[in-house]
Amino acid sequence: MTKKRFLFLFVLLMALGLSGCFSFFSKTPYLKVVPESVVLNLATGETEVELTAEVVDLITDEQITWEIADAAVATLSEETGAQVKVVAQAVGETTITVSCGELEPVTVSVKVVHDEKALPLVIDFAEAERSTFFTAEYTHAPNMADEPLCGILSSGSKIQINAGVFSMNGARWAIGAPSTYLEGGIKTTKEDSKTVGYLDLSKPYAITIEFGEAVSEPSGFFQIMVDNNTTTEANSIHGMASSIYQINVSDIKSNDTLVIKSDLGTAASFIQFRTNSGAQVNIKRISIDYQ
Repeated sequence: MTKKRFLFLFVLLMALGLSGCFSFFSKTPYLKVVPESVVLNLATGETEVELTAEVVDLITDEQITWEIADAAVATLSEETGAQVKVVAQAVGETTITVSCGELEPVTVSVKVVHDEKALPLVIDFAEAERSTFFTAEYTHAPNMADEPLCGILSSGSKIQINAGVFSMNGARWAIGAPSTYLEGGIKTTKEDSKTVGYLDLSKPYAITIEFGEAVSEPSGFFQIMVDNNTTTEANSIHGMASSIYQINVSDIKSNDTLVIKSDLGTAASFIQFRTNSGAQVNIKRISIDYQ
Protein backbone atom coordinates (compact mmCIF):
# COMPACT_ATOMS: atom_id res chain seq x y z
CA MET A 1 0.00 0.00 0.00
CA THR A 2 2.82 2.36 0.91
CA LYS A 3 4.64 1.69 -2.38
CA LYS A 4 1.48 2.34 -4.40
CA ARG A 5 0.93 5.62 -2.56
CA PHE A 6 4.53 6.71 -3.13
CA LEU A 7 4.30 5.86 -6.83
CA PHE A 8 1.07 7.81 -7.12
CA LEU A 9 2.63 10.90 -5.50
CA PHE A 10 5.68 10.65 -7.75
CA VAL A 11 3.56 10.50 -10.90
CA LEU A 12 1.43 13.40 -9.65
CA LEU A 13 4.48 15.56 -9.00
CA MET A 14 5.93 14.83 -12.43
CA ALA A 15 2.63 15.70 -14.05
CA LEU A 16 2.40 18.99 -12.18
CA GLY A 17 5.98 19.88 -13.11
CA LEU A 18 5.40 19.14 -16.78
CA SER A 19 2.19 21.14 -16.77
CA GLY A 20 4.06 24.24 -15.62
CA CYS A 21 2.64 24.37 -12.12
CA PHE A 22 6.23 24.41 -10.87
CA SER A 23 7.00 27.53 -12.86
CA PHE A 24 9.56 28.59 -10.26
CA PHE A 25 11.93 26.01 -11.75
CA SER A 26 11.97 27.95 -15.04
CA LYS A 27 14.02 31.12 -15.57
CA THR A 28 12.40 34.44 -16.44
CA PRO A 29 14.19 36.25 -19.27
CA TYR A 30 15.25 39.82 -18.65
CA LEU A 31 17.21 42.71 -20.10
CA LYS A 32 20.56 43.46 -18.49
CA VAL A 33 22.30 46.84 -18.96
CA VAL A 34 25.80 47.74 -17.72
CA PRO A 35 26.42 50.17 -16.13
CA GLU A 36 23.07 50.88 -14.50
CA SER A 37 23.91 54.54 -13.85
CA VAL A 38 26.32 57.05 -15.39
CA VAL A 39 28.11 60.15 -14.05
CA LEU A 40 30.02 62.25 -16.58
CA ASN A 41 32.29 65.18 -15.71
CA LEU A 42 32.80 68.06 -18.13
CA ALA A 43 35.60 69.56 -16.00
CA THR A 44 37.88 66.51 -16.07
CA GLY A 45 37.23 65.35 -19.64
CA GLU A 46 35.32 62.25 -18.52
CA THR A 47 32.59 63.07 -21.02
CA GLU A 48 31.57 59.72 -22.51
CA VAL A 49 31.03 56.11 -21.50
CA GLU A 50 29.98 52.92 -23.26
CA LEU A 51 26.79 51.09 -22.28
CA THR A 52 26.19 47.42 -23.04
CA ALA A 53 22.86 45.59 -23.08
CA GLU A 54 22.06 41.90 -23.41
CA VAL A 55 19.00 39.68 -23.20
CA VAL A 56 19.46 37.02 -20.53
CA ASP A 57 17.83 33.54 -20.71
CA LEU A 58 16.11 34.16 -24.05
CA ILE A 59 17.09 33.82 -27.68
CA THR A 60 15.33 36.54 -29.65
CA ASP A 61 15.51 38.39 -32.95
CA GLU A 62 14.05 41.54 -31.37
CA GLN A 63 16.28 44.63 -31.55
CA ILE A 64 17.54 46.37 -28.43
CA THR A 65 16.54 50.04 -28.60
CA TRP A 66 17.85 53.07 -26.71
CA GLU A 67 16.05 56.33 -26.03
CA ILE A 68 17.31 59.32 -24.06
CA ALA A 69 14.87 61.67 -22.38
CA ASP A 70 16.85 64.92 -22.71
CA ALA A 71 19.36 65.18 -25.56
CA ALA A 72 20.41 68.63 -24.29
CA VAL A 73 22.11 66.92 -21.32
CA ALA A 74 23.57 63.89 -23.13
CA THR A 75 23.32 62.16 -26.48
CA LEU A 76 23.55 58.56 -27.70
CA SER A 77 25.84 57.35 -30.47
CA GLU A 78 23.23 54.81 -31.64
CA GLU A 79 19.52 54.15 -31.16
CA THR A 80 19.71 50.37 -31.62
CA GLY A 81 22.20 47.60 -30.94
CA ALA A 82 23.93 45.93 -28.03
CA GLN A 83 26.38 48.76 -27.40
CA VAL A 84 26.08 52.55 -27.44
CA LYS A 85 28.05 55.50 -26.16
CA VAL A 86 26.48 58.19 -24.06
CA VAL A 87 28.17 61.58 -24.52
CA ALA A 88 27.83 64.55 -22.15
CA GLN A 89 26.51 67.81 -23.57
CA ALA A 90 25.65 70.02 -20.60
CA VAL A 91 25.30 69.90 -16.81
CA GLY A 92 22.07 68.22 -15.77
CA GLU A 93 20.30 64.91 -15.23
CA THR A 94 18.35 62.67 -17.58
CA THR A 95 17.51 59.01 -18.18
CA ILE A 96 17.98 56.41 -20.88
CA THR A 97 15.29 53.83 -21.53
CA VAL A 98 16.53 50.50 -22.92
CA SER A 99 13.93 48.17 -24.45
CA CYS A 100 13.69 44.85 -26.24
CA GLY A 101 10.36 43.42 -27.39
CA GLU A 102 8.04 42.46 -24.54
CA LEU A 103 10.76 42.39 -21.90
CA GLU A 104 10.63 44.81 -18.99
CA PRO A 105 12.45 48.02 -20.06
CA VAL A 106 15.51 49.15 -18.11
CA THR A 107 16.08 52.77 -17.06
CA VAL A 108 19.63 54.09 -16.79
CA SER A 109 20.20 57.33 -14.87
CA VAL A 110 22.60 59.87 -16.39
CA LYS A 111 24.14 62.76 -14.47
CA VAL A 112 26.45 65.33 -16.04
CA VAL A 113 28.47 67.51 -13.69
CA HIS A 114 31.20 70.13 -13.89
CA ASP A 115 33.26 69.01 -10.90
CA GLU A 116 36.86 70.16 -10.86
CA LYS A 117 39.45 67.94 -9.15
CA ALA A 118 42.64 69.16 -7.48
CA LEU A 119 44.54 65.96 -8.28
CA PRO A 120 46.53 65.11 -10.23
CA LEU A 121 48.32 68.42 -9.73
CA VAL A 122 51.49 69.69 -11.39
CA ILE A 123 53.19 72.93 -10.37
CA ASP A 124 55.99 73.90 -12.74
CA PHE A 125 57.72 76.98 -11.37
CA ALA A 126 59.09 77.80 -14.81
CA GLU A 127 55.55 78.99 -15.52
CA ALA A 128 54.97 80.75 -12.19
CA GLU A 129 55.52 84.27 -10.90
CA ARG A 130 55.79 85.23 -7.24
CA SER A 131 53.27 88.07 -7.63
CA THR A 132 50.45 85.72 -8.68
CA PHE A 133 51.46 82.26 -7.41
CA PHE A 134 49.48 82.51 -4.17
CA THR A 135 46.35 83.83 -5.88
CA ALA A 136 43.32 82.19 -7.47
CA GLU A 137 44.52 83.67 -10.77
CA TYR A 138 47.35 81.12 -10.81
CA THR A 139 45.35 78.13 -9.61
CA HIS A 140 42.14 77.93 -7.64
CA ALA A 141 40.47 75.38 -5.40
CA PRO A 142 38.14 72.92 -7.14
CA ASN A 143 34.85 74.56 -8.08
CA MET A 144 35.83 77.75 -6.21
CA ALA A 145 37.14 80.25 -8.73
CA ASP A 146 37.99 82.90 -6.12
CA GLU A 147 39.74 80.62 -3.61
CA PRO A 148 43.51 80.14 -4.12
CA LEU A 149 44.75 76.56 -4.06
CA CYS A 150 48.16 77.61 -2.70
CA GLY A 151 48.62 79.85 0.31
CA ILE A 152 51.23 81.24 2.72
CA LEU A 153 51.31 79.97 6.30
CA SER A 154 54.24 82.07 7.54
CA SER A 155 57.19 84.21 6.41
CA GLY A 156 55.89 84.94 2.93
CA SER A 157 58.69 87.48 2.41
CA LYS A 158 61.15 84.58 2.53
CA ILE A 159 59.51 82.85 -0.43
CA GLN A 160 60.73 83.87 -3.88
CA ILE A 161 60.33 82.65 -7.45
CA ASN A 162 63.17 83.56 -9.78
CA ALA A 163 64.17 82.07 -13.14
CA GLY A 164 61.78 79.16 -12.74
CA VAL A 165 62.94 78.25 -9.21
CA PHE A 166 60.85 78.44 -6.05
CA SER A 167 63.01 79.30 -3.02
CA MET A 168 61.82 79.09 0.58
CA ASN A 169 63.99 80.04 3.54
CA GLY A 170 62.54 79.50 7.00
CA ALA A 171 59.05 79.67 5.54
CA ARG A 172 55.84 77.64 5.38
CA TRP A 173 53.14 77.34 2.73
CA ALA A 174 50.34 74.96 1.85
CA ILE A 175 48.54 73.40 -1.08
CA GLY A 176 44.81 72.95 -0.54
CA ALA A 177 44.37 74.81 2.75
CA PRO A 178 41.31 77.09 2.96
CA SER A 179 42.15 80.80 3.10
CA THR A 180 40.73 80.93 6.64
CA TYR A 181 43.52 78.53 7.70
CA LEU A 182 46.36 80.52 6.18
CA GLU A 183 48.70 82.97 7.92
CA GLY A 184 46.94 84.65 10.85
CA GLY A 185 43.90 82.39 10.58
CA ILE A 186 42.50 79.29 12.28
CA LYS A 187 45.08 76.83 13.58
CA THR A 188 44.71 73.07 13.35
CA THR A 189 44.76 71.10 16.63
CA LYS A 190 44.76 67.50 17.79
CA GLU A 191 41.15 68.04 18.95
CA ASP A 192 39.91 68.71 15.41
CA SER A 193 36.93 66.51 14.52
CA LYS A 194 37.21 66.87 10.75
CA THR A 195 39.59 67.93 8.00
CA VAL A 196 38.99 71.03 5.90
CA GLY A 197 41.25 70.96 2.84
CA TYR A 198 40.68 70.93 -0.89
CA LEU A 199 42.78 67.85 -1.77
CA ASP A 200 41.30 64.37 -1.95
CA LEU A 201 43.98 62.30 -0.22
CA SER A 202 41.67 59.41 0.63
CA LYS A 203 43.65 57.15 -1.71
CA PRO A 204 47.40 56.40 -1.61
CA TYR A 205 49.27 59.22 -3.32
CA ALA A 206 52.78 60.34 -4.22
CA ILE A 207 54.37 63.77 -3.96
CA THR A 208 57.26 64.27 -6.40
CA ILE A 209 59.61 67.21 -5.84
CA GLU A 210 62.29 68.20 -8.33
CA PHE A 211 64.92 70.37 -6.66
CA GLY A 212 67.14 73.02 -8.20
CA GLU A 213 70.66 73.94 -7.16
CA ALA A 214 71.65 72.95 -3.63
CA VAL A 215 72.33 75.85 -1.28
CA SER A 216 75.98 76.64 -0.56
CA GLU A 217 75.69 76.51 3.24
CA PRO A 218 72.90 74.04 4.02
CA SER A 219 71.36 73.87 7.48
CA GLY A 220 68.09 72.86 9.07
CA PHE A 221 65.43 70.63 7.55
CA PHE A 222 62.66 70.44 4.96
CA GLN A 223 59.37 68.95 6.17
CA ILE A 224 56.00 67.93 4.71
CA MET A 225 52.87 67.68 6.86
CA VAL A 226 49.25 66.75 6.15
CA ASP A 227 46.26 68.55 7.69
CA ASN A 228 48.55 70.58 9.93
CA ASN A 229 49.18 74.30 9.46
CA THR A 230 51.44 74.76 12.50
CA THR A 231 55.06 73.91 13.31
CA THR A 232 54.12 71.26 15.87
CA GLU A 233 53.48 67.78 14.49
CA ALA A 234 50.85 66.93 17.13
CA ASN A 235 48.60 69.86 16.15
CA SER A 236 46.54 67.83 13.72
CA ILE A 237 43.63 65.43 13.62
CA HIS A 238 46.30 62.86 12.68
CA GLY A 239 48.47 63.64 15.70
CA MET A 240 52.21 63.11 15.35
CA ALA A 241 51.62 61.14 12.15
CA SER A 242 50.77 64.42 10.37
CA SER A 243 54.48 64.76 9.53
CA ILE A 244 54.84 62.42 6.58
CA TYR A 245 58.40 63.38 5.62
CA GLN A 246 61.45 65.25 6.91
CA ILE A 247 64.94 65.53 5.45
CA ASN A 248 68.03 67.53 6.37
CA VAL A 249 68.72 70.21 3.78
CA SER A 250 72.35 69.03 3.69
CA ASP A 251 71.12 65.71 2.26
CA ILE A 252 69.45 67.39 -0.73
CA LYS A 253 71.81 67.54 -3.70
CA SER A 254 71.56 69.70 -6.80
CA ASN A 255 68.77 68.58 -9.15
CA ASP A 256 67.68 65.75 -6.84
CA THR A 257 64.21 64.27 -7.28
CA LEU A 258 62.35 63.26 -4.16
CA VAL A 259 59.29 60.98 -4.19
CA ILE A 260 57.22 60.73 -1.01
CA LYS A 261 54.51 58.06 -0.97
CA SER A 262 51.78 58.19 1.65
CA ASP A 263 48.24 57.13 2.44
CA LEU A 264 47.66 59.67 5.23
CA GLY A 265 44.75 61.98 4.56
CA THR A 266 41.06 62.23 3.85
CA ALA A 267 38.84 63.36 1.00
CA ALA A 268 39.28 66.91 2.35
CA SER A 269 42.97 67.38 3.18
CA PHE A 270 45.80 69.85 2.61
CA ILE A 271 49.60 69.61 2.51
CA GLN A 272 52.08 71.90 4.26
CA PHE A 273 55.65 72.47 3.04
CA ARG A 274 58.05 73.80 5.66
CA THR A 275 61.66 74.76 6.13
CA ASN A 276 62.66 75.63 9.69
CA SER A 277 64.49 78.81 10.62
CA GLY A 278 67.59 79.31 8.47
CA ALA A 279 66.86 76.36 6.18
CA GLN A 280 66.52 76.98 2.45
CA VAL A 281 65.53 74.75 -0.45
CA ASN A 282 65.16 75.49 -4.14
CA ILE A 283 62.39 73.71 -6.02
CA LYS A 284 61.75 73.54 -9.76
CA ARG A 285 58.65 71.38 -9.89
CA ILE A 286 56.08 69.69 -7.63
CA SER A 287 53.55 67.07 -8.71
CA ILE A 288 50.96 65.21 -6.66
CA ASP A 289 49.13 62.19 -8.04
CA TYR A 290 47.59 58.94 -6.91
CA GLN A 291 49.82 55.87 -6.76
